[in-house]
Amino acid sequence: MTKFNKTNTPENGNFGPFDGQLCFSPEDGARVLNYHTYLCPEPYPDENKEFVRSNNIRVLQFGIEGKSPNPTEAITKALQALIDVRNHPILIHCKSGKHRTGCLVGCFRKLQNWRLSYVFEEYRCFAS
Repeated sequence: MTKFNKTNTPENGNFGPFDGQLCFSPEDGARVLNYHTYLCPEPYPDENKEFVRSNNIRVLQFGIEGKSPNPTEAITKALQALIDVRNHPILIHCKSGKHRTGCLVGCFRKLQNWRLSYVFEEYRCFAS
């Protein structure tokens, strides 16, 4: 069973909830997942629909095409959801957890006043 905490977050390399990874253990100090931000344009995977429904997790889908040249509107909407603390804790992922997820997390880091060099370093670390 996977719990969501500081060592199991998008910036630490866990981007995709596959094969039951959406399970969590709140009794071990992890918070219950409220929102799941899905960045792919494809329909949400059938194998995850029942789990999110039965656990009252709201899926926020922002359909960003892979390697889209200018996903400004979708990134802006996703950032609005991400910075709203009422949505926390929130999981962010796309298909491989690199480009779309990395760009969104990078934009979020800038909103947190991270230095650009640190943003790029985190992106390079997890998007390679």
